[in-house]
Amino acid sequence: MLHEDKYTITLDDDPTVAQLIAGFTQLHSHSFANAEEMLAKAASLSPLAVFVDVHLKNQGLGLDHIPKIRSVWPQAAILVITADTEPDLVGRALAAGANDFVLKPIAKPELLARLKARLCEMTVRNSSEFIELGSGRFNVRKRYIEAGGNTVYLSPLQAELLQVLLESEGVLVPKDVVKKAIWGKIAVSDNALDRRLSEMRKILRESACDMQIVSEYGKGISLQYRGAVMPRRIPA
Repeated sequence: MLHEDKYTITLDDDPTVAQLIAGFTQLHSHSFANAEEMLAKAASLSPLAVFVDVHLKNQGLGLDHIPKIRSVWPQAAILVITADTEPDLVGRALAAGANDFVLKPIAKPELLARLKARLCEMTVRNSSEFIELGSGRFNVRKRYIEAGGNTVYLSPLQAELLQVLLESEGVLVPKDVVKKAIWGKIAVSDNALDRRLSEMRKILRESACDMQIVSEYGKGISLQYRGAVMPRRIPA
């Protein structure tokens, strides 16, 4: 029997995928073929997890919608599903804010294992007030960094930028991906993002945190330990 009070959401132009996921998980999965329709109903929905197909008919890549999905359902696990075996997709999905990746045709044991792991992970993350930040820690709710006996407070936008970088720690993420995750469809220049990154670099130094923001011209930005090797790149 499907649990009425607990459910997932599936963004896929093939409605049978949601039916398959519901059958495997024994959780109803609200099916959407259109991202705009799904997000229009976001306020009335609170899913445990969201499954996002990479290739959506007439809508480009499902990955493009993940930053917005993450912002409207921050406590939900996001799992990307696709038959595309392009290796770069995994990195791009994680950089956009997804938690995991499931290949089609969907195998029940793999789906259940990955979903269970991600739900457990999100439960711990959502119940925790702090995220590790090298030798320091970041208080998500109160928006401050503690490191080496220092406490530095962040603005809401600075805190959001730090969380985006933490999601992809050690990976070079294109600036466009970062801007989309923070500002959505609002057009923001690279210079505006660079100013925010400069602020964050200063904050990390002032907090005595052993993390730093690394930029590679034309490729992206990354959060990493000081003195670490250059991170791998996620293609734009």
